[in-house]
Amino acid sequence: MQMTRFADLGLRVVMRLGAPSADQEGRRNTVNNLAEDISASSAHVAKVVAKLVNIGVANSVRGRKGGIVLADDAPSMKVGEVLRKLEVSSEVINCVEPTECPYYSNNCLLRTRLARAREAFFAALDDLTIADLLEHTAREHKRSGAVGLGIPGFVNQSTGIAEITNI
Repeated sequence: MQMTRFADLGLRVVMRLGAPSADQEGRRNTVNNLAEDISASSAHVAKVVAKLVNIGVANSVRGRKGGIVLADDAPSMKVGEVLRKLEVSSEVINCVEPTECPYYSNNCLLRTRLARAREAFFAALDDLTIADLLEHTAREHKRSGAVGLGIPGFVNQSTGIAEITNI
């Protein structure tokens, strides 16, 4: 299963909000700053932040001294549950558009299994909290000076380049 770009950006924003770099202390988390930090457009990040605020993961304060921060209870939230709220589509495949599948009304086994697979994807992340992500990111940043994206790998000490290990 592949996450939508929206959900991907949502998790990146959460990780960025929870793990500010030492060189950026005192810098407010604005939509523009977050967009720059995660290499995304400000328009997309604004929509993601609005959704994160709406679902209680982040708080946003307007004005000169405002900014975006993680909500107080965000660290205890399950990543799987957050993703369920960020993913807007309820089905893996669209059986209605652009044309309706002839098997759509017949309780299609494939559609049922794909729905189960989607839920299994989320369930695999239900034991992971936002705090777990932030702690791992902080450890990796301290160890390698880079913020890891959770991809299995290591930093080659001779070249300083992150390499992905075989899974």
